[in-house]
Amino acid sequence: MKAYCYNVEMEYTGETVCQLDPVHSEREGRDVFLLPASSTWTPPPAYDPDTQKVIYDYISDSWTAVDLPHEVIPPEPAEPPEKTYTADDLLSVLLS
Repeated sequence: MKAYCYNVEMEYTGETVCQLDPVHSEREGRDVFLLPASSTWTPPPAYDPDTQKVIYDYISDSWTAVDLPHEVIPPEPAEPPEKTYTADDLLSVLLS
C-alpha cells in the first residue's frame, strides 16, 4: 500500500510504502495499513515537476497543481568605481 507524502508547506515530496498494522488487521480480519504522518492515501494529479508543484489540502483531501514562479535573473553587477579607497583615506576624510 502506498501513501503520498507532503512537507510542512503541504508540498508533495514523494511516496512511501506503508506498514501493515498487525493488531488492527487481526481484529478486522483484513489488511489494515498504518498511514505515516504528513501523508495521505489520495494520489496527487499528474504534473510537470520542472514547472509546477503540487499542494495538498487536508480539509478537502485533494491536491492542486500550482505553477512555479518564473526564474528571476539578477541584474548585472554595477561597474566598480575607478578609484578604490583605503581605510586610511576614509579616516582622513572623516577627521578633516
